[in-house]
Amino acid sequence: MQLTTFSVRGLRSLHDLRDVPVRKPTVLTGANDSGKSTALLALKILLADQSIEERDLSLSPAGERATEVVVEGVFAVGPAEQAELGLDPEAKIRRVARGGASQLEVSCIVPEDARLRGLASRPLMELKQIAEEVGVTPVGPKTAKATYLAALEEHSASLPTTVDWVAVDRRTEAALPVLLFFDGVAPESPQDAVQKALSVAYRGHLADSTIKERVTGIEKELEERLTVDGAALCSHLSNRCTDLDTVSVRPSVALAGKGLAVELSTGPTGAAVPLAASGAGRSRRISLATWEWTAGAAARAGDDDAPARDVLIAYDEPDTHLDYTHQRTIMKMIDDQCAGSHIAMIIATHSMNLIDGVDLDSIVHLTQEDGRTRVTRLGSSDGHAEADAMLRNLAADVGLRNSVLIHERLFVGMEGESEEKAMPILFRKYTGRHAQAAGIALWPCRGNVGAVRFAEFLMANGRRVAFVVDHDSKVGNRSHFTERKLARVGLTPAQTHYVGGPNELEELFTDERWAAVANEQWPRTDGRPWEIADIRACRKGKFSATWCETISSASGIRLTKPMMAFEVARSIHAPEDVPAQLRTIFDALLELAAD
Repeated sequence: MQLTTFSVRGLRSLHDLRDVPVRKPTVLTGANDSGKSTALLALKILLADQSIEERDLSLSPAGERATEVVVEGVFAVGPAEQAELGLDPEAKIRRVARGGASQLEVSCIVPEDARLRGLASRPLMELKQIAEEVGVTPVGPKTAKATYLAALEEHSASLPTTVDWVAVDRRTEAALPVLLFFDGVAPESPQDAVQKALSVAYRGHLADSTIKERVTGIEKELEERLTVDGAALCSHLSNRCTDLDTVSVRPSVALAGKGLAVELSTGPTGAAVPLAASGAGRSRRISLATWEWTAGAAARAGDDDAPARDVLIAYDEPDTHLDYTHQRTIMKMIDDQCAGSHIAMIIATHSMNLIDGVDLDSIVHLTQEDGRTRVTRLGSSDGHAEADAMLRNLAADVGLRNSVLIHERLFVGMEGESEEKAMPILFRKYTGRHAQAAGIALWPCRGNVGAVRFAEFLMANGRRVAFVVDHDSKVGNRSHFTERKLARVGLTPAQTHYVGGPNELEELFTDERWAAVANEQWPRTDGRPWEIADIRACRKGKFSATWCETISSASGIRLTKPMMAFEVARSIHAPEDVPAQLRTIFDALLELAAD
């Protein structure tokens, strides 16, 4: 049974958070106090019956506390579980916590008459009373519960039904995914981490068909199996922590008690001591290695006869306490853990590396407005998977990382390669800071119609968009950046800045500057310096192409227009030397980003 989405009501800032997807992995992002850790707490409530305090209840603007917390999950149920548990392929299960107690409930078709619900769990005396109330006379031994149960179930099958929430039976509760929670902000002790890691294997062994047939008297067998699991963990720890001569794990099983206990010892041969008595540095390394090994434990949670129980791994800031080496390998560990068909994962993080390491549609961005957490997901509004994939690929092609798509305030498309090379430099020379520091993401359009579609995608997801294109692209049937075509996707004239003197970026720079740059970067082979007249002669037609060809011919250097634009931008040192038209555009972009 796999959790696919969950919704939360009444928990801290999650007044009414709906349909958070659970994938392989899902990455939760957002500012501090946006609700990321609270969303993970909600999963603890749903899957692990985490208790809550009064202060965890949502507070309304009027200062009133919510009366209950409701965490509802949508689960994909496999064919075998459907047959065993009587559930539909998609099941809605929720946990309602109120007054210090909680109840797990499933949404299903039930008799309208509440007395006829949950008959199998009722005692014989209560079944007799219900039968008398509804006028059912059972056939069979009057002292047998089965007699009354069969009669009442047959009677209820002929009556009207409704969809309602009813208490979950033990078998369904036992089939819920195992939640493995790792807190990078306040990491647990290595002893607890090892206990949790081996618990996955422990639950898998309990599901073994041979063990099901003889629950009593199998403690020794389980200990032997867990010893093998522990040996694999010990081998992994020894490889990762080479200063340890010996590492041993001693599991003990008591099915009637706490189930599984683990004591982890490390140290030189013959002098092993419990880890609790070891130094902090050693404990830290073992915790990290155990975290990595957990992927293997989850993958080995079942066998051919007993399929593995589904596992949901939840990380809260997993790389907070990782050193540089582990930060580089964290995505591989996540990929390895998500490889199992029965594994899902959700990660709350600020890490740009993690955000940029997953598909765009796996990111859930949380924001808080008026004390309420809201969900933002980047995706095309039509919901077509092919369109989503195209837009994600386009974002990657133009160099926009996930973290940029989520956090930047303004996206500015630059039509050509010359603008792509020159604009970031000119912006910094004029404003004194990089565009990204101002909340502006510059991205190259490269004359592609896909850039216009990408702009439409960004605006549909609440992002501000502007274009900076050559003035000669304002007209012409072949241009994708005419006012008419941009208006079709919702771009106003105020969002489109056409540059040129009159037609293109390169024309904005003075003859004197071009001459100085050419003499420094592309000297003529005939020994004559470049003069202002050389530049003026090129302004009679398509300036950039003519000037580029003239330089290449006279200097013997194979020059391109983007190289030419880069060097002229680099030659500027004072803000006032940036062409006035560009200064006006940059001011407008700064104002738009600040709104």
